[in-house]
Amino acid sequence: MLLAPMDRAQMDANHLKRRRALAPARAPSHRIRNVGPVLDLGNTVFFTFRGRAFGVPPVPYQVGRAISAIWTEAVALGAVISEDKTPRYYELIASLPPLIWANSYPVGRWRRLRRRLGLFRNPFRKATEAELVDLAGFFRSRRMTSGVQFPPAAGTTSKTA
Repeated sequence: MLLAPMDRAQMDANHLKRRRALAPARAPSHRIRNVGPVLDLGNTVFFTFRGRAFGVPPVPYQVGRAISAIWTEAVALGAVISEDKTPRYYELIASLPPLIWANSYPVGRWRRLRRRLGLFRNPFRKATEAELVDLAGFFRSRRMTSGVQFPPAAGTTSKTA
């Protein structure tokens, strides 16, 4: 017999089986990632130096590259100190305080005002070499604003009239 009576439970089971067979495969639900880093692209990051807070907005690309190069060379030279390498090591370390001071600012309305007026001196000029290497390591991990310009493709010429 082609048609036979069916109870409700059997009919629901057949219906569910057909729905599963005909339903398209669902794409796995994706969790949104990297929301925090994307939202933090332009945020200021803070650090404390000798008990005082300083803010660091994204640094210019050239400054970030310079600090990274100084840090890399200073760490390499600091691993093996010798008579010929010592002056270069201290020269590199001495070039860090102005770069760090130029790209950070003190936290607090009055401290920022004093800095703008030139009444607040560079606090990093008296930092120890270990503090400066740590600060350079911190700065090289900060986000950079890109000022990078790519060279023209090979074979193309720039025509200026």
